Amino acid sequence: MRSALLLSFLLAVSTVSEAEDPKAILGVWKGTSLCVNLEATPGCHDEEVILEFREATPPGPGKLHLKADKVVNGEVVLMGELDFVWDAKAGAWSCERQMRYHGLWAYPPPKGDELTGTLVLLPDRTVVRKVAVRRSNRPN
Repeated sequence: MRSALLLSFLLAVSTVSEAEDPKAILGVWKGTSLCVNLEATPGCHDEEVILEFREATPPGPGKLHLKADKVVNGEVVLMGELDFVWDAKAGAWSCERQMRYHGLWAYPPPKGDELTGTLVLLPDRTVVRKVAVRRSNRPN
């Protein structure tokens, strides 16, 4: 009985630790990036994406690099590369970027092999894109 309780406790602690580890995001993720507000971003298109989060170069505490690709007609096409910083207050990796619009990408640590993220417009924080991806491989 005691060993079953101890095993349950250890499994719960290891699951919580992985979910709370900001660096658990490292690796390759595949899934979708969907437009959720065409009024705010009329040129937006839903995409099949491949996201690769890796250590920043040079490595630094609280910094990561993202290489983002999309799949178009079966071909992988580079969308871009972004640098993210860990926002402890928000509990997420974030990247503020001025493109066609001023936006903020945010990714909280993954839950197991699932990762979600959002793109919000600034300054009003209108959500315009939601990302849902699954781990494709584990980081080395």
